Amino acid sequence: MKVTQEQPIIVLVGSFNPAIFHPAWFARHGLLPEDEANAARIDLVHPELTQFTAEWLSVQVSQSRLQLATALTPQELPLRDVAVGILRLLSHTPISAIGINRIVSVELDSETDWIRVNDALAPKSPWADLLPSPTMAGVTMESPRGDTLPGRVTVRVSAAPEIPFGVRLNLNSHVDHPDGDTDALRLAGVLEGHYKRIQDDAKAFLPNLLEHALGVRA
Repeated sequence: MKVTQEQPIIVLVGSFNPAIFHPAWFARHGLLPEDEANAARIDLVHPELTQFTAEWLSVQVSQSRLQLATALTPQELPLRDVAVGILRLLSHTPISAIGINRIVSVELDSETDWIRVNDALAPKSPWADLLPSPTMAGVTMESPRGDTLPGRVTVRVSAAPEIPFGVRLNLNSHVDHPDGDTDALRLAGVLEGHYKRIQDDAKAFLPNLLEHALGVRA
């Protein structure tokens, strides 16, 4: 099997004013180069929702959630730096949690491998007498974190129909505020201290899930 795409994502959960998150604001504060901000494709800038895509960065902001994503894995550390920069600039904005997430799309080698994955994650026997041709659309597992940070880890495995024999793995590493507070600077420190480790763990975990849990060689 082969990995066809990886997407690191950072989510901030808090209270935001979406209208301020114009690409020009990112350039003014040194979070994006001015030429990239000027060339950004703006979908919407509104008090309830802002959404734009720059050269390597996708931004979506609602009143309760800010998401930063990139489809270019060499930019995953700059992605962290943008998030940390936002938290430091908006140090008085209440932030209750962060998500350090990764989506990996995998192309399996054959239909046989896809069937093995499907059967391992979503056994057909409970459905056999209820549905004529059941197949896996998605399976979600959740666990407490295995490190010292408060929160949980959620893994979703789903079909990726746009990829031949495709599987999509989505790992959401949710971190609650360590002090049960909403101090943005404290969470900036969490990102600086733990982001790379968590993404490295996700890179090791997600592509190997099929090998270790399902018996499909990576």
